Amino acid sequence: MAIEKDDSLVALLEQLDIESRGCFIEDHWHADRCAIGLASVSRPGNLVYISTFSMPSGKFYCQCEVADPESPTDFQVVVEREQLSFAELEEIIAKHLN
Repeated sequence: MAIEKDDSLVALLEQLDIESRGCFIEDHWHADRCAIGLASVSRPGNLVYISTFSMPSGKFYCQCEVADPESPTDFQVVVEREQLSFAELEEIIAKHLN
């Protein structure tokens, strides 16, 4: 995977195997090496923002966002969590994007 992100995110994406989940990278944060977005083909208006900035190793911050139908570039945060383990993050991603 050739993305210019922090090693913690690269490792996370490899572990998540997003393609097999029907997800793809939706990166609105190109300059932020510690943040990335995931979206789903089946639920294109939903986005999961993930950050490892200031998180201990193996912990993650995430926001689940939903696009405004009137303005698809505007998102509303519906879930916000921090200090998540991989398993907790994986569960949140599955619920929000599938």
